[in-house]
Amino acid sequence: MGLMSKRLVSHFANMLYIGAVLTVLAVTRLALVKVNFTKASLKNISRLAFLLIVLRKPS
Repeated sequence: MGLMSKRLVSHFANMLYIGAVLTVLAVTRLALVKVNFTKASLKNISRLAFLLIVLRKPS
């Protein structure tokens, strides 16, 4: 893989990460709007956010 394609893949990964974070934020906001917001869903959202942060770290 050349330097250009590596840079392109890195850029694509960054875009995916930003999209995932925005999705999590949107889902969290929608969940907060709902009255039946349970602790289980809050735990799932925080777990998902934690996974995103862990996956984001360069290996």
